[in-house]
Amino acid sequence: MKNLILAIFVFLLFGSSFANAEQVYYCSGKLTTGFKMKDDGNWWVSKFEKERYTIKFDDEYTSLRGLHKGMPWTCIKPYQGFVFPDALTCFDKNNNGDFFSFDRKGLIFVLGRGSVNGFLFPLAKTEVELVAGNCERF
Repeated sequence: MKNLILAIFVFLLFGSSFANAEQVYYCSGKLTTGFKMKDDGNWWVSKFEKERYTIKFDDEYTSLRGLHKGMPWTCIKPYQGFVFPDALTCFDKNNNGDFFSFDRKGLIFVLGRGSVNGFLFPLAKTEVELVAGNCERF
């Protein structure tokens, strides 16, 4: 009985920190392309600066932080995880079309930004960007 109480106490003391663990990755863009609006209002194909991202998934891989001012992104498994079991697609909470697709096994990603707030409605943002790269685990 003492062992059971001790085990419960240890789990309560240390187990909750493990339950809330994050999966942290350091990601680098390797390929970038997109569209930018010129001052005359015309669009042109452009390359973008290759950026680095420190991203954090929750332990369940259902939430992502680190891409846009700390705002959480919602993640799902495409095709309910049947076709590509290691794939995730994450969407900005604003539902603006920005996405982050990630292969947990191959550690590669594709990031799309500016889907609605860009080419379709260039009010606040006058660019649309697509980035592909790889990640390493911390």
